[in-house]
Amino acid sequence: MWPWSRSAAALVARSFRWQLCGLRRVTVLSAQLKREEATKLGINREYLLEKPEKRMTREAPVELQDDLRSLTSQISRYAKSGEYEKGMEVFEAIENPGTITYCAALDLCAKAAWFDRAQVLWAKMAASTKNVVAYSTMIHICARCTSPLEAERLFEEMKANGIPPNIITFNSMINVFAMSKQPEKAMQSFQSIPADMFSMASLGNQQTSFLTLMTSYARAGDYATTRELFVQMTTQGIKANNAHFNALLAACAKDGLAEIAQATFDLMKDYSLTPNTDNWTILMTCHRNNLQRCKEILQEMQLVDCQVSGMTYQELLKAHVLARDGKGAKELVEDLEKFGKWQNHSVMQRLLKKVQTMP
Repeated sequence: MWPWSRSAAALVARSFRWQLCGLRRVTVLSAQLKREEATKLGINREYLLEKPEKRMTREAPVELQDDLRSLTSQISRYAKSGEYEKGMEVFEAIENPGTITYCAALDLCAKAAWFDRAQVLWAKMAASTKNVVAYSTMIHICARCTSPLEAERLFEEMKANGIPPNIITFNSMINVFAMSKQPEKAMQSFQSIPADMFSMASLGNQQTSFLTLMTSYARAGDYATTRELFVQMTTQGIKANNAHFNALLAACAKDGLAEIAQATFDLMKDYSLTPNTDNWTILMTCHRNNLQRCKEILQEMQLVDCQVSGMTYQELLKAHVLARDGKGAKELVEDLEKFGKWQNHSVMQRLLKKVQTMP
């Protein structure tokens, strides 16, 4: 009995190994096909997992000399800290900058919204150094500086030069039209993203695609389309975050759709999201014609220990002005420090002038 049992066990084990080997062959083949497809699309897993600001200065692996690598990192640090002139000084002192270094300088120009200086750098770059990262960064600069025509020209140029756009390029194009208040063109860019590219993109990039498009329609006050995009996104299994709800709330702000905004805000808990400062603030904007509700929103923020920003106080001041509550408005502006950087904003300055004329 025992020899037969051992033989049966061996047969079962051998069968299991065959099945496992078969599964491994399928898995390896699947992984190989994915790698080939990613290579064809110009993307890879490491690229998608990187933070956006790192991707903008990344290119195909090329060994940099230690000193050039150090200077390139220095440019990126200055860009991140907002010391743009210092970063540009470092770049201009480099004799032979490569693609990575040029991309770092272009990223600096993007953060500084230096369109003209970016154009000068672009003209100096050899055609061989202009890769998908460089083009994507230039298109991003066009978005920051509201130059849709130049962005379209660059997009067509890179395709003509045999450089396939990646998901970041497409997201930058969506943003170009969102910033230039052309939601229909933003939608066209979104719909032109290849389905396989979008499905292989990281969750962050997928969320960004929908968020940028939602924001484009939100700025136009088109709540219906913004909501449709939100439903489409979540139906596809893409997780919503606070920024997506901010776009929904912003879509209500233009026409003061307070009830819809409140219902949208209350829906956040169903998505396991805790409202942040921006969410509370835009909710207050939607209720700007109801001073009492705006005061309640401020109290609710403080009750849940959510930080109140200078922007929040500005929106509260706007509610006081709209309600012609001169006394409350003047009490609110007694301490301008709580408005932070917003105290010098043009909107704030206009509100202060109105407060001065109120009884």
